[in-house]
Amino acid sequence: MSKTLKYITAKAKNKDKGELMIYGDISDVKWYEEDVTPKDIDTALKDLTDCKEIDIYINSYGGSVFAGLAIVSMLERCTATKTVYIDGIAASMGSVIAMAGDKIIMPENALMMIHKPSGCAFGNADDMRKQADMLDKAEDTLCSLYMKRFNKSETELKDLLKAETWLNSDEALSYGLIDSVSDALEMVASAKGLVFNKLEIDKENPIYNKLKPKGDITNLEILATIKKQFGVDIKSDETLENALTAISKNYKEPEKVDIKIVDNEDGSKSVMNGEVEIKKFDMPKAEMDAELTEKAKQFDEIKKSTVDEALKNGIKAKGETFDNDRWSKIFNGFSIAEIKAQSDEWTEDAKLALNAGVRKTENQVSTTTKKVFDINDFKL
Repeated sequence: MSKTLKYITAKAKNKDKGELMIYGDISDVKWYEEDVTPKDIDTALKDLTDCKEIDIYINSYGGSVFAGLAIVSMLERCTATKTVYIDGIAASMGSVIAMAGDKIIMPENALMMIHKPSGCAFGNADDMRKQADMLDKAEDTLCSLYMKRFNKSETELKDLLKAETWLNSDEALSYGLIDSVSDALEMVASAKGLVFNKLEIDKENPIYNKLKPKGDITNLEILATIKKQFGVDIKSDETLENALTAISKNYKEPEKVDIKIVDNEDGSKSVMNGEVEIKKFDMPKAEMDAELTEKAKQFDEIKKSTVDEALKNGIKAKGETFDNDRWSKIFNGFSIAEIKAQSDEWTEDAKLALNAGVRKTENQVSTTTKKVFDINDFKL
């Protein structure tokens, strides 16, 4: 029997063994299809009731503290032997959920991130202090889960949390947070950066440079360009010599292009590629210039509108860190299609940022002096 939700899958491999995949943000409520909620986990575990062993695969940036703690409790109540595999990234609350495993395995090119919980409060000084106290208690709860494995002092653990620490597999192993290191996972280059399974890492993300593929070819953009231009899919661990051999087999000399405009005897003009006429213009030069000027004007207006929309989306996605002037200059050299593509990426980033931020609850009141906050506002 199997149960499949978009970013969470539960499947019984046989009578005694099953697998559970958690790919996505941890959330109290399913705002987007990529959100994983405690209710999703409860539904998935019901499919694995008879399993004595469960392999749990995690690939998550984290999310809600309290939703994550509920998931940890569910997994700890599960009597099956649980082996956790970190498929790419277990960050924030994703790393806490991993601690529910009886055994934790991490590929050599995967990452784990641990940090202090954060939240948002509205109101007066007393409200702020109350929020701070709640965050301290949440941190203590998370520390108690990490300390079941962490082989140093609690003070050292809290220092790592305070610094928002990214751990590679060797570092996680040295702290006792995992049991063993497995072979590297294959990474795929994408327009944004790279992908571990379904989790996409933006090039501007600080962890992008930490996830470098092994082998002679270490630039993911080069790999993507080779695939696009030559139709050759080269793996990140391929040697440079073999890569060049594969490219040479697929290489074709580009056709020579010799574009020019010639004057015809009848007063018209023709666009030529070598000796081949591509297009003929019968209108006089003055009319042709006027038409081209009008088309250029329309093009400039369309491009300006596209740039303005893209910059708005960039601000929504990156907030105060967005460099408006820099991107305005960059877009000067972009085609309209390229600008739209970048704008679409920022739109998706803004949606993810909204999902990862503080969500207001229905019991919040609109007042100039004080706003009620809900426990679910706390995020990790």
